[in-house]
Amino acid sequence: MNNDSKFLINKQSKSDNKYNLIMITLFTILYLLLINKVSDILTISIADENERLESFTMYVYFISIIGLVISYFWLENTSRGNYIVSRGLTFGGVIMLLYTMFYYWEFLGDYSKLSLIILSISFIAYYAYQ
Repeated sequence: MNNDSKFLINKQSKSDNKYNLIMITLFTILYLLLINKVSDILTISIADENERLESFTMYVYFISIIGLVISYFWLENTSRGNYIVSRGLTFGGVIMLLYTMFYYWEFLGDYSKLSLIILSISFIAYYAYQ
């Protein structure tokens, strides 16, 4: 392999990395919008605003967890996985979990806070030991 062909291969891989980053970012943004809209639709019939916000937060949290589980177990650990979809689900899920916990924390009830803390600790512990 001569120097020209090595240069073309390196140049092509760098442009693919930029393309992957753009696609992962786009997929992550669309996933965040999807989580938000699905949770909004699921809680639209609740009349009480505090109960609606608590339900909305729990739906967002659980949909994010489902996305992380799909990303980790189904896409990354099998040959079915797509790098862009897997990373988009991972980044979108983590961003939405952090956003939900910090922004909506005061709207949650005590049992909801406890369940979120327990789920977060167990997910982090499981992920850390893998």
